[in-house]
Amino acid sequence: MLDLQPITLTRLLDRLADNGLIERRADPNDRRANRLYLKPAAKPLLDRLSNLGAGMMETVLNGVSPTSIERMLKELSAVKDNLRSAIARNTNQQQVAAG
Repeated sequence: MLDLQPITLTRLLDRLADNGLIERRADPNDRRANRLYLKPAAKPLLDRLSNLGAGMMETVLNGVSPTSIERMLKELSAVKDNLRSAIARNTNQQQVAAG
């Protein structure tokens, strides 16, 4: 959903861990992976963000019908998928050209 690069996501998780908001624990089934757990300190922040997000959505979607919102979300999802496909094709073409 956020479409972040791995290094960007890793840095974001590092900051969240440094601020005491998440905890990383080894995955018992996969040595390469960590599981992420919210710490109690994250709850007030999540509550605040949830309230801000709900208020913002109410404001920006004021007067837009639920049917229109659903259609818009589907269309934006298609645009996102098309963009990802175009980026992948471009990347593949560059790799072929490079050798």
